[in-house]
Amino acid sequence: MVKNKKKISVIVAIFLIAAIGIGATLAYLSDTANTVTNAFTVGDVEAETWEKVPGGEDGLVDNEEGFSYEDMVPGVAMDKAPYVKVLADSVDAYVYANIKGLNGVIQIMYGENEGFNTDDWTAVAVDQFGNGLYRYNAIVESNTANVSTTCVFDFVKLNRDIENGDDGLTLDGESVTADDLIIQGFVIQAAGIDIDEADKAALAAF
Repeated sequence: MVKNKKKISVIVAIFLIAAIGIGATLAYLSDTANTVTNAFTVGDVEAETWEKVPGGEDGLVDNEEGFSYEDMVPGVAMDKAPYVKVLADSVDAYVYANIKGLNGVIQIMYGENEGFNTDDWTAVAVDQFGNGLYRYNAIVESNTANVSTTCVFDFVKLNRDIENGDDGLTLDGESVTADDLIIQGFVIQAAGIDIDEADKAALAAF
């Protein structure tokens, strides 16, 4: 019986020594990794409103200053083709054009038809004369070069029913004036917003 006790004591002692030995030499493998710093820059979107108007060797020149039409004749179309130029390195964008100043005296045309370029543009909120907001049908994608839309319309004409008498212009017996025609472009980022949101932002801008 004494021998057994001694044997158990020896075995326990060996286990304890082994455990102590492992604890004394145990170490974790570790390292400190590098730090990654995330930088954020805000994208940009810029545009200019241009138009093709009479002039130059080819009969048309690009213009961003506005153009005065003199001695217009009722029913005769004159070149005027406004478009929006999205500048280089802009983010993807919805593009709009806002028109004001139409009152039935001056009319816009596309090709031989009265109205706007329905192939490439959509009327968002437009009145009976054509004043209002138009959206370009395609998203203009980011590019390292300037990107131009097609024209919203390409001619203007003096209403063929206008009469120019001693008392000035009249239309259907009512006195009228030829107001300035104003076209203004608007662009807004396409990422993160849908068309409805973009339309609301564009309407609010005007």
